[in-house]
Amino acid sequence: MVSSINGRSASSTDGEYLSLIFAEISAFSHHMNASRLLLLLLVASLNTHGQTLSSVHTRWSNSFVEWELYAYASDETAYDEEEGEVPEEVFLGELKLRWLPMRENWAEWEFSTPEEEGTIRMKWKDDPTQWELRTYRGAVVTMRTLWPNDFTEWRITNNNFDLTLRSRWKNQLNEWLVDDTARGTFRMYTYFENDPRDWAIDDKLHSSVSAPMRMALIFLVLFHSSPRF
Repeated sequence: MVSSINGRSASSTDGEYLSLIFAEISAFSHHMNASRLLLLLLVASLNTHGQTLSSVHTRWSNSFVEWELYAYASDETAYDEEEGEVPEEVFLGELKLRWLPMRENWAEWEFSTPEEEGTIRMKWKDDPTQWELRTYRGAVVTMRTLWPNDFTEWRITNNNFDLTLRSRWKNQLNEWLVDDTARGTFRMYTYFENDPRDWAIDDKLHSSVSAPMRMALIFLVLFHSSPRF
C-alpha cells in the first residue's frame, strides 16, 4: 500500500529522500545541542568566576569525608536587616577524601571548583604539621604550623606571599581568622557552637589571594576542627 505525504506518493526514492532529510535534521539538532551545552558551560563559568565564598557543609550529617562549598549567587554578600533577606547561595564545588573507600587514610584529599581542581596531601608521611596543595594547572600552596605541635596557627604561602591562619581560641575550634594588613581578612565560624558540620565564610581577602590559597584555608579549618569519621 502506498502512503501519501503532502499529496505526494511515498515511493522507495521518496523513502531514501526522507531518510536523508531526517539524518540532516538529526545532525543539525546534535550540533545545536552541543552548541547550547557549550554556551551553558561558558555562562556557568562566567557566573562562578570570582564569586564570594559563603559557606561549606558536610554532604552527609554523620560523616566528615565529603564537603560541599557554596558561594553567593550575586554581589549581595551581606544580610539585609531591613528587608530580612539572606543572600541566595549557589553550589560552587566540593572537597573530599581522595580515596573514599579507605576512610582511615586522611592524608590525601581532592577538591573541585569551576576555577581550580587539584589535590591536598601531607608533604611528608606521618607529619601532619606540613601540607601541600597542588592544582592540575601547576599552582602550589604549602601549609605548615607556626609552632611545633600547635595546630591552631598556620602559615600558608604560594611562594610569593604568606598568610597566617589562627583559631580564635586555643581550647575550642569554632572560629578561625586571617587578618592581614595587605591582603584583607578571612573568617570561618560554625553556625552552631561545637557543631563542625556547617560553616559560614566571611571572605574579604584581596583579589591577589588566589582560589587555591582560599581552598588551603578552608581545608585547614575543616580538617582540624572535625572528627575523623
